[in-house]
Amino acid sequence: MKTLINTSLLCLLFALPVSSSTWSELMPIHQGFDIEEFETAVGIDNSICMVMHNEDLDQIQASFFQNGQWSTPEVLDDREDLGYPHICASPLGGFHAIWQLNRSKRCHIRYTPDEGWGEITQAQSYGGQIVCDPDGLLYQLRLKEIGFD
Repeated sequence: MKTLINTSLLCLLFALPVSSSTWSELMPIHQGFDIEEFETAVGIDNSICMVMHNEDLDQIQASFFQNGQWSTPEVLDDREDLGYPHICASPLGGFHAIWQLNRSKRCHIRYTPDEGWGEITQAQSYGGQIVCDPDGLLYQLRLKEIGFD
């Protein structure tokens, strides 16, 4: 999968591999607003979920690619000063998304195919990314600056 941001058109573009050496034509995913940051993950059912920071609306949104098309973005959070979204797929099905709030907190939300997006919870720290192990246990990874004497 190849994803590009075309800032002159404010359009997120998407292409699929057609064969080992060619790609499909670029297809617009969402147009008409400014996507500041985004990340994608592929689920166990081969669905693709993208979390993104819509800068124009100051929202964290999610969209799914299934059956050859992208879903309408769903708002996960619309509080002020959001950013840095990350996503990972769970080997048990579904996705986890995490993003930063107010430059100091991290928010987490879980998607399950039968129930949709769950409640937002606060993660332990404000930085980093997330990964799931084969048993579905979620880990948050981040860098910490350590001072030298």
